[in-house]
Amino acid sequence: MKTILPLALLLLHPLFLPGQDATTSRSVTGREQAVRAAVIINQVDTSAYPKVAIFATVLKDGSPLRGLTAADFKVREDEVEQEPLTVVPKLAPLSAVVTLDTSGSMKKRMPEAQAAATAFIDSLNAQDRVQVIAFSREVKLLAAATTDRAAARASVAATVARGDTALYDALYASVASLQNTAGRKAITLLSDGADDDGTGRPLSKKTLADVMALARAVNVPIFTVGIGDVDRAVMEKVAQESGGECLIAPDPAALKKLYARISEQLAGQYHIYYTSNLPGDGSTHRVQLQHDGITGTKEYKAPVVVAQASPVAPPPKPEPALVAKETSLYGEAIRGGNSHDSAVELKPGKLFHLDHHQRKDEYDYFFVNLKSGQKVVATINTTQAGVTINGDKATPNNSPYAGIAIHDTKRAAIAHEDVIGAKAGTTSIRAWVGDGQDGKYFVLVGNSYEPQNLESNFRIEVIDQYDGQSDRDAGSTETTALEIAPGVFPANHLVARIDEADTYKFKAKAGVAYQIKVRPGEDVEMKVEAIDADGVSLGKAISPNAGALAKIEKFSVKEAGFIYVRVTGDYFSNHPELIYALAIGENTVESPSRPAVAP
Repeated sequence: MKTILPLALLLLHPLFLPGQDATTSRSVTGREQAVRAAVIINQVDTSAYPKVAIFATVLKDGSPLRGLTAADFKVREDEVEQEPLTVVPKLAPLSAVVTLDTSGSMKKRMPEAQAAATAFIDSLNAQDRVQVIAFSREVKLLAAATTDRAAARASVAATVARGDTALYDALYASVASLQNTAGRKAITLLSDGADDDGTGRPLSKKTLADVMALARAVNVPIFTVGIGDVDRAVMEKVAQESGGECLIAPDPAALKKLYARISEQLAGQYHIYYTSNLPGDGSTHRVQLQHDGITGTKEYKAPVVVAQASPVAPPPKPEPALVAKETSLYGEAIRGGNSHDSAVELKPGKLFHLDHHQRKDEYDYFFVNLKSGQKVVATINTTQAGVTINGDKATPNNSPYAGIAIHDTKRAAIAHEDVIGAKAGTTSIRAWVGDGQDGKYFVLVGNSYEPQNLESNFRIEVIDQYDGQSDRDAGSTETTALEIAPGVFPANHLVARIDEADTYKFKAKAGVAYQIKVRPGEDVEMKVEAIDADGVSLGKAISPNAGALAKIEKFSVKEAGFIYVRVTGDYFSNHPELIYALAIGENTVESPSRPAVAP
């Protein structure tokens, strides 16, 4: 039987009061979903400052209201109305994180939780990237950011419920995983309990204050889903202050419906942007978005914008035709292919610009051949002018746009960034090549927002990051282990996107004692384990504190044969790429020096 709320009660509901700030409550019960009206600012993106992009949801009767235009909104920044506003008709790809509580108390709820998370993953658009994180006593990255839905689904299906609940560490890790990601993003986190080590005391190394400070800095909405004996106050605070929503499931069967609600909201977001007149000085500002008398509010921190020196010569004006003459000030002119199949090879380390202006949603395709253990960095820069294209005529404007993307050997997008309306703006993206992932990687130049001036220049750099002083990346399993001889290996790399672990193997002598040491280049924890050919652990170690040496004391084997060494690390402490030193020696091996952090 449906429950009908009295009219008087509806009118007194805080979300129906004219001008009521929608951030006052985002915890939703089933009854409230049916009547809710709100404007929620999910995210404020300042990656192209002074362009400020707002990603927002307008709810009416509990569902996203679609079809609104710039005329339907008002934006105030620090109480000053902002004009003009632009509503981007096509949403940019989403970077999503699906974080699941896999503590022991979730055991009976795991089938429904897995089904709900899988349905959410399947609801994402083809170009959306998703990563999967699980947590109990530890936080584990199960699937790095990917467009491969099968891999993401498989990681969810592999979760097993056991252990206690490091809730704050999971929240912190989820936010940190998007720290270097620009554009539209969102986190969903499901939990059924409080941060607890099993005795009623907090388990996490991070605190709720740490989580909220990072969430404000990264400016990412967190949609919290609670079930069972959940810490509702924490879940509400995280959602409310981050720009997400807190949803409470009365029973496991309701989880799929709540995840569908989140998916619907993300698909129904509005992308609104304006140009701020405030200085890029690191100060905090308050943005209000209003529609039909209802206002949503969120703060953002303006990035520190360093004034750039004037160019040696003023940039030449774009040619009136779409194809223009050589402009060597911006690198060598080049034209890419129209598809992956016709991509043109790009030489690393050289500065290029296109030989033609691009229309919106038009891309030039290039490629570079990469080996296991290499990293590619692609950078694009705008100049002082954008371009407006009418027919076959191009005229300059004051709002330059540019974009760059990297696709893997299977032609799936793995990295993408845009510079939106920024003079002398720049952005860089990275991709790593794991063991067995050698081949042709594609670089796409272009953007989905506005036409792109041919003077926007770009380059790629290819950096060798081989493991074990070899010419490849150490594989994640014993089957793909990198064979080495005992010794000191000063610079090896773990990458969250491609490495579950680095696995090495060496030939051990019968009856000889061995010692293994691992030292990280950053203040993170490292783990190392030695395993014999039968899969028996010979010893394992973890850094006693962040940045410290992890050391396996002496062990030996009765028969000569391969010993496998498995190295893992805490990817989320600061950066998705970790560098570490490894030392393996007979009897006692000297501790390796701390390596320099990766560029």
